[in-house]
Amino acid sequence: MRRYQLTADPRQLPKLSLRTEGVTGPFVGEQLHNIAPGATVPVIYRAAGGATLTPFRWGMVYNRRQARSIRAATLFSEAARHLRQPCLFPATGFYEWEFGLDGQPYLFQLREGAGMFLIAGVWQLWQSPHGPVRTAAAVTTRPNEMLAQLTDRMPVILDAAGALAWLERPEFDHCAAVHRGRLEAIPISPLINDPENNAPRFIQRVPGRRRGKPLW
Repeated sequence: MRRYQLTADPRQLPKLSLRTEGVTGPFVGEQLHNIAPGATVPVIYRAAGGATLTPFRWGMVYNRRQARSIRAATLFSEAARHLRQPCLFPATGFYEWEFGLDGQPYLFQLREGAGMFLIAGVWQLWQSPHGPVRTAAAVTTRPNEMLAQLTDRMPVILDAAGALAWLERPEFDHCAAVHRGRLEAIPISPLINDPENNAPRFIQRVPGRRRGKPLW
């Protein structure tokens, strides 16, 4: 997952009984159409008192490395046991770019009302030169049939029950790709390539340039 969007208030997520901790900033009351790694984003993690929504930096820092995402197969290897501090990214869509054809970008959203969903993640506390920073990476898995036309991985998308189970105890079995029929692929303008382009006009549907079988 290279970019994603959050155009709904994450405090309104149902069935998670969220506490909020320092949730102020551009992601409260404002639509974020083009979130890039390095941004401060709202993330849900398990703290004293239950599921807590708080600002994190997207890009998990560990062993002097930074990762915007980590494959489930890697995460659940024995060597990566120390990285399994679970969290969740609220999102309303994510972006992928087509191989070839000048990289046609697509926005992927849930078909049923383009609503908010949750992406599995893991986090680490980074001791930065300016103090401790919570950092997080999305967890990815093998793509479903539709996304396999573009990429070799996709984010792990969880429903409310799966999200609670992930926070309680992350397991490899939670990392099954979302069903093909639940996602819609929307071809959008290449202007989304610039992270500074954060407005609805940059994600309007454009005529798809794909040759052969369409993505939807």
